[in-house]
Amino acid sequence: MTRPLAAGQRFVAALPDHLLARIEVIETPLLRVEPTGAAAELGPSDAAVFTSANGVRWAQDGAGRIAFCVGPATTQAARDCGWAASQCGETADELAQTLAANPPEQRLFHLSGTHTRGDIVTRLSKAGADITRVALYDQARCDLTDAARDALDGDRHVLIPLFSPRTATQFFAQAPRLDRAVLLALSHAVADCAPASIRGAVIVSAAPNASAMAKALEDTADRLAAG
Repeated sequence: MTRPLAAGQRFVAALPDHLLARIEVIETPLLRVEPTGAAAELGPSDAAVFTSANGVRWAQDGAGRIAFCVGPATTQAARDCGWAASQCGETADELAQTLAANPPEQRLFHLSGTHTRGDIVTRLSKAGADITRVALYDQARCDLTDAARDALDGDRHVLIPLFSPRTATQFFAQAPRLDRAVLLALSHAVADCAPASIRGAVIVSAAPNASAMAKALEDTADRLAAG
């Protein structure tokens, strides 16, 4: 599991019991989420743009303010923290397209990490929106654990779900071997980070969300078990 620790643990906890009973989960977070110390004080009529649950985590309480979100998990996290949140796409690119087509009248704050995708602020500014990005958290790189390296060096299949291009790039730079790795990507953008020689073998989730990735993982494990 290559996601940041808390997100990886949530993903694993949601997997079906029958799958967890026959796989060994190795936690090897390749990114560590930590606050930058920055703050964004939104006024009562301002709105937020969230492209990850980590943005919600480090933001102020919503207090009923509007939030435009990517994906169901981030949308629900925002609602749980008091935002009047709506999902505007499954990806940052979809959110940018949706909001650029009908720019909100409110002043917008993209509450994000230091590394983002979709060029949201530039695209929405060009569409006429008043938007500012505030990086509330950083995603520091981490190394593969010894347990992960040993598994990749072993003789058994290793299922590798990859959730972001940055994580994927980090994984491929460090993986000692890939011949026993079964690679799953949250999106085609993630799959494109794989070396060209194996890119065609990467399994791409049917949708860029955790539930679709879990289904891809379960189906792949079933297929490997069946031989």
